[in-house]
Amino acid sequence: MSRSLHPGHPTLLVLALGLSLLWSCHSDPEGNQVGECEDGIDNDSNGAIDCLDPRCWGAPSCQLSGDDDDSGNDDDSGDDDDSGDDDDSGDDDDSGDDDDSTTNPPPTSLCGPFSEGEFELNVRSEDEPLTLWPWVLAGGANSGEFDTIFYALDYLDFFARAEPQYGRPISPGELNAQLEAIATDQVGLYPIWEGDWDGDGVDDYPMSEAALRDVIVDGSNLGFLLDGLNERELVVQPAGLSAGSFQTEDGQSHAGSQIILGLHDPWVGTLQVILLLPDGPGPHPVVIGHPGHFENAFGFRDHRDGYNYPSRGLALAIISPRAYDGYTTEDLVTRRALMGGFSMMAVRIYELLLVHKMLRCRPDIDAERLGLIGHSGGSGVGNLAIRVAPEIFDAYVSDNLNSYFNWVDGALQDETDPAIYPWSEVINDFSTSSVPVLEVPYAFENEYQQIANFFSAYLGP
Repeated sequence: MSRSLHPGHPTLLVLALGLSLLWSCHSDPEGNQVGECEDGIDNDSNGAIDCLDPRCWGAPSCQLSGDDDDSGNDDDSGDDDDSGDDDDSGDDDDSGDDDDSTTNPPPTSLCGPFSEGEFELNVRSEDEPLTLWPWVLAGGANSGEFDTIFYALDYLDFFARAEPQYGRPISPGELNAQLEAIATDQVGLYPIWEGDWDGDGVDDYPMSEAALRDVIVDGSNLGFLLDGLNERELVVQPAGLSAGSFQTEDGQSHAGSQIILGLHDPWVGTLQVILLLPDGPGPHPVVIGHPGHFENAFGFRDHRDGYNYPSRGLALAIISPRAYDGYTTEDLVTRRALMGGFSMMAVRIYELLLVHKMLRCRPDIDAERLGLIGHSGGSGVGNLAIRVAPEIFDAYVSDNLNSYFNWVDGALQDETDPAIYPWSEVINDFSTSSVPVLEVPYAFENEYQQIANFFSAYLGP
């Protein structure tokens, strides 16, 4: 099934890439016959068995449900099975959580298209791999995808559609006045000393986690993206698979599997993610990686020790940011966002949460053991994300503190947000974070083992 990557856009020039995918053209692909997604056989000989095969992601046997594990109140033992005093007969058939009462329906399945049933997360897995792809499917630290207007189109379209209802538009002159005020030190920073800042008799610092979250969400105009996040349809489509091992740019092979995915969101378009998986069915603890400027997911994999995560028993989901060139294209989308009353930081946080949403739906991933690591500009995103959604992260690694003002030679970088800038020192004070944070030198230099130990301690093997 083919899919337009940019619905609603004017006619776009999309680069057609001849993919050498390992998904077979077998006449009987995995999942085409009843039971093939749970028979333990690689039916289409593509190296992925049952639920690890993208063609099976929509199969009932590969769907997670509310509390369908080996403990708690929704498993096959204890008082929540089909025997004892909590079945559908005897003197307890109308109570408990495993009976036939309409007041206690079965738990809602976790993931699936809302058009096809009751699910907590509106996620649809395409049954056919992408055959048209606007990004490179291999490459090094940067592969030419940052400095072309193509990678701004989804964002420009998003801002135009969102502005009438959710925008807070300002003129170019007003934006420049805000930037000049920050550049000339006319805008102060909120302090991080404990006590009463404003003399009203109430301590202003440390502020509550909820209060700081509100500052970030309101200042960046993130709220409308968070509203309906679970209900908004996310389409997950595979673009490439290396099963059993994968190669880095230097030609070296590494243990684990690599899946290249496209995440299609109705607001921000198509996001590329590389998912590295350890051997075995899992579910595996997982880390989300966010690269720095001029770096894509392949660069993070090859130059930030990403290729080693699977051998340590960790899955790694790496985002390939768009419009991330630090100059022309990034300046364009950042200015357009700010003039519309939006923020590229809100967009980057939202994209990170889309990756988390996708990971929750994979049977080979344990998204309850989730880490986050950011390099450079990626740390600018991560430093905010752990304040906005601390409940989903178990550990975070940062190599950079961010002022949320980056105006270089007249070009704005995406972290620039005049509403967030005054709070930068408060945001960067990790002593107030409920998420454990490991601060490391820039680019993680000589700290790979420390990072591995940190994630092992908080996420487990």
